[in-house]
Amino acid sequence: MWVPTSARRLDETEKRVLDESVHGQGHVTYLRKPTAIVHRGEDHHIHTVTYSAGKPSDSPPPDSPASGSESTSSSSEGRASFPVVFCHGYGGGCGSFARVMAKMVRDHSHLTCHAIDWLGFGRSSRPSFRFDKDKPLDCAAEFVESLEAWRREKAIDKMVLCGHSMGGYLAAVYASRYPHRVHKLILASTVGIQKKPEELRDGFAGAPWYVRTLVGTVRGLWDMDVTPLALLRGIGPIGPGLLRGALSKRIGEHIYPNGEIQDYVYHVNANAASADTAITTLFEPTVFAREPLFDRVRQLPMPTLFLYGERDWVDASTGHQLKAMNPQTFDVQLLPDCAHQITVENSHSFAEAVGEFCCR
Repeated sequence: MWVPTSARRLDETEKRVLDESVHGQGHVTYLRKPTAIVHRGEDHHIHTVTYSAGKPSDSPPPDSPASGSESTSSSSEGRASFPVVFCHGYGGGCGSFARVMAKMVRDHSHLTCHAIDWLGFGRSSRPSFRFDKDKPLDCAAEFVESLEAWRREKAIDKMVLCGHSMGGYLAAVYASRYPHRVHKLILASTVGIQKKPEELRDGFAGAPWYVRTLVGTVRGLWDMDVTPLALLRGIGPIGPGLLRGALSKRIGEHIYPNGEIQDYVYHVNANAASADTAITTLFEPTVFAREPLFDRVRQLPMPTLFLYGERDWVDASTGHQLKAMNPQTFDVQLLPDCAHQITVENSHSFAEAVGEFCCR
């Protein structure tokens, strides 16, 4: 079936989102550039968007060796300034953080913010992946090691790492594997940390037959790697309008009244499949992780901030539990007027929370 998307249309819709984010922001600028990496012995690229103060030509290209100094530079307030790296969740992309990065740089002009498209998503390379559901951490390693290759190429010694949803899961795995590279960690509406509750381990055995049938169908499709993105492509030319309407209703039509983010989300996801099945490999249909990270996260040494929307479907009790265990390392904030898509639904509060955490 014909899918009305292309690399050009993705490029155009992403640019609309980024342009909108810097409109009226004065000194805030962005630069889009692929970062070449070698992953598993093959040449790939990680699409990168960098926000900073001043014209991009006023400073060295963000992937040059000179940019490594940003991890040790000093802010106007006398604090060390580390680059902030944003990692999107499933179905997102660099554009998901556009308004967040613009506000952070406007409020903290010493900060440099990067957002990446994970390998296999968005405008990054889309290699062929073969994941094994019995080895979910091997799946996570594909993304973690590509992020590490990106860090080396960018000559960043240490960073503030922020991941949203599935991106938070991968960021947490990265932080546990490379703790010396993460100055601070932000886990935003992150799935996969909490362990599956005991009452759900028996599934829906006591549910009515029609509920068991529906659940069985969903599980069957999940096990066959029929992903949400595959369904989006499968509906062909009705996809853009359907997604635009659904997303506007979900995040609120007033957030992007001209449809910039809605159109971007369609095109960032409707392109050729690559790493789609990461979601069915890392998570069960209930979105509990096949390999929960609670014990790994509990042992992290760096300051870690958990962010949730006040109407988030991700349970904030996990963050509160970890904070109660170690209040010196963990902190939790609930952001108002938003659900799970907190980087888009309330980018203002999200940027303020992350900016304040970075500058502590």
